[in-house]
Amino acid sequence: NVYDAVAEGHLTIPAGTVVNLGDYGSFGYRGKGAEIGGAIVAPGGSIAVTTLDAGGDDARALTLHLGASGLLDVAGRLTNDALDGVTRPYRPLNGGSVTLQGGKILLDPGALVDVSGGARLDAAGTTFTGGSGGAITLDVSRYPANAAAFANASVPYDGELVLGATLDGRASGQGGALAIRTGHDVQIGGALTADQLAGGTVPFAADFFRHGGFASYAIQAG
Repeated sequence: NVYDAVAEGHLTIPAGTVVNLGDYGSFGYRGKGAEIGGAIVAPGGSIAVTTLDAGGDDARALTLHLGASGLLDVAGRLTNDALDGVTRPYRPLNGGSVTLQGGKILLDPGALVDVSGGARLDAAGTTFTGGSGGAITLDVSRYPANAAAFANASVPYDGELVLGATLDGRASGQGGALAIRTGHDVQIGGALTADQLAGGTVPFAADFFRHGGFASYAIQAG
């Protein structure tokens, strides 16, 4: 199943709502803002949400907010043919992709972005196949689409990224990939100075890179 929408307004998925696209499904949205408290589920598929449509004086414009109960799930699935019998078609083995782009991305504690890999045990119970993790991209470096004042900008946009959610790229095969793009400076480990705080430097604890099971990281700073 595929859902692909372009809107000049806001996307709202309230807590308790589950948008299930099925295996290998695709969810795409581009608009002014997004408030996600519910779940988008597309095992092995893709989720892309972009909130870069500026215009008007709406305070929510450019903001992508994944609330504490929010779930973006493209994880591979576990299939046990020895226990459940052989089913066709096979469920997704590898995690899919989640791409979030906006002027402000707020991922609350309690929320989950899951691109973890699945696994499959054959009917004889002797062959285990591990899936690979998928990819997460968090991008606050792109300029609003309708902002004429930024048309000739030569440096990345200094958007805001708040990373409170759990990002899961674990897999019994290859771990997932995490890409973060920001127009601000980045510091890994240590305390920020007052000037860095005022300038919007994005801090990462040194142990950030030991969580989530990702095999590769790509960080782009301004």
